[in-house]
Amino acid sequence: MSKTGEEQLLAVPRRIFDKVGAFQGIVPFSPAHLPLLDWRNLVTIPRSKAEENPAFKQLVVYFIVHDRLQFLSYWRSPKGGDPRLHRKFSFGFGGHINNEDEGCLSAVVREIKEEIGPSTLVRAVELVGLINDDSDPIGEVHLGLYYVVKLYVWDGEATGDLNIERPRLVSWEVLAENYEVMEGWSKLVFNYIKQQGLRPLMGDEMVRVIPNYEL
Repeated sequence: MSKTGEEQLLAVPRRIFDKVGAFQGIVPFSPAHLPLLDWRNLVTIPRSKAEENPAFKQLVVYFIVHDRLQFLSYWRSPKGGDPRLHRKFSFGFGGHINNEDEGCLSAVVREIKEEIGPSTLVRAVELVGLINDDSDPIGEVHLGLYYVVKLYVWDGEATGDLNIERPRLVSWEVLAENYEVMEGWSKLVFNYIKQQGLRPLMGDEMVRVIPNYEL
């Protein structure tokens, strides 16, 4: 926070994003994208100025949380957050990286505690890709770091986060049923997972070794 109490966000100048290679949608993270996370290339900017300045891309950690084929979902509450996202369905959590975070993973851990609950336990966190969508005013000033979080324990507790209503674990089919009312980035992630297939997301969890017993 600044002396005025306003949140100070980390952002990457648009010129660096363009130099690395601008894109639309989701791309797998690669070494070529490391300059976008290099603290020497980032700037600190007040949130009020960042929201209206497309010369900078605010860095946002955006992660899905799943337990095998169950995905944590929720509805965007009209009580808090960006009004443009109110009453949207989502299965993406996260938020801005600010100048008090020690790094991207630190921001993910903070957001897990704030949005899902301080007693939540996870088994793994993986940086999968980058999200960009310049087709709307929100996406134009944000760059997402797309993570996959494998859940270990979530007790369904209410976190008190004003952005989140009715969090629950749902199947892939329920996500599909709510596709038309999803927020923009959740649609991008849904399409990306659908294209890649569910098996890579699950990894070894879907593999079952059957002993060769004699009958």
